[in-house]
Amino acid sequence: MTALLDAARDLFETLDAEAAIAEEAGTPMTDRAVALCRDAGLYGTMITRDAGGAELTIGESLDVFKELARADGSTGWVVMASSTAAAYFSAFCPDSFVQQAFGDGPSPLVAGQFAPNGVAVPDGDTYAITGSYNFGS
Repeated sequence: MTALLDAARDLFETLDAEAAIAEEAGTPMTDRAVALCRDAGLYGTMITRDAGGAELTIGESLDVFKELARADGSTGWVVMASSTAAAYFSAFCPDSFVQQAFGDGPSPLVAGQFAPNGVAVPDGDTYAITGSYNFGS
């Protein structure tokens, strides 16, 4: 068992209640649910330790996502999708990008896909991204 799994379990009742609010509002998650998951480090399950994440195994991460989904399916999905995309960036992007994107703060919230249909090139202190992105979760 991991500290992040414990954190997900501790949030069950609150996320369950937030799910009802989100459903009524017609949104996948409330801002409060997003913040609670971020504050608990749940978006960093598979992010490398060098980038400030927990670097859990896929199995350990799935246990966290399943626990979140038990409280609210949308929350489980959103945290899984963001965590997976962020983990990819933390592991395979240049160190300069990782430092800029992850810095010293909490794990970034990432929406994206893994189809190679775009290019990121350095543009001063940032990156310019071009391509066709039809879907991001």
